[in-house]
Amino acid sequence: MFDLHCHILFDVDDGSSDFAESQAMLNAARKSGIDNIVCTPHCRGSRFDYQRIVDHFDVLSRFAHSQGFQMTLGFEVYWENLISFGIDNASHLCFEGTNLLLLEFGVASLPPNWQRIIYNLQGQGIQPIIAHPERYRPVQNDIGVAEEMKDLGCCSCRGTSPQAGSAATASGRRSSCWRTTWWITSPRTPTAWRTTPTTAKPSRSPRSTSMKASPERRRLLSQARGKNNKR
Repeated sequence: MFDLHCHILFDVDDGSSDFAESQAMLNAARKSGIDNIVCTPHCRGSRFDYQRIVDHFDVLSRFAHSQGFQMTLGFEVYWENLISFGIDNASHLCFEGTNLLLLEFGVASLPPNWQRIIYNLQGQGIQPIIAHPERYRPVQNDIGVAEEMKDLGCCSCRGTSPQAGSAATASGRRSSCWRTTWWITSPRTPTAWRTTPTTAKPSRSPRSTSMKASPERRRLLSQARGKNNKR
């Protein structure tokens, strides 16, 4: 089974705080029947550090592979960062080896041009996956907003409650491998993946080699991070 939205990478965002916590999350994933994980650290604000993410992914993915997991790197991309990087560079933020991009909007409101963002991504051949739309206040206030996302051809990704195998850190903060329910909300199937309501199977295995093999991606995202830090 696949987990397509997981903050399991250690010390890069508000997910896992250290390597030991990531190990505990892998154990929880195994108990839930998950054996293929897409790491989706936040690409949000000026704290986004691409090289740090790559370095920590290399460490964790090597360990995960030794434990029988497949692991791929993607991002949970906040819409403002996407605009800052440029839609033309959006493919570098997709799940590695696919056309899938996990897109996050703000909880309080959607940008006034959110539909155009979707259109522009689709124009680049990218399949948007809307991250946790159930948290967005506009969706809570009007289910028609979610229906519009569906009608535009978006997929949706929603996280369920933490699993029983969760690990507790010394600080008492609960950590878990969040099981992700991923459902197709459009009759169009993404080119790289076939899915069912509770599991996702790739039509080809996601590339799980070192992200350092993608210098163009690294260069573009590092430049974009520099632009964000000057804002």
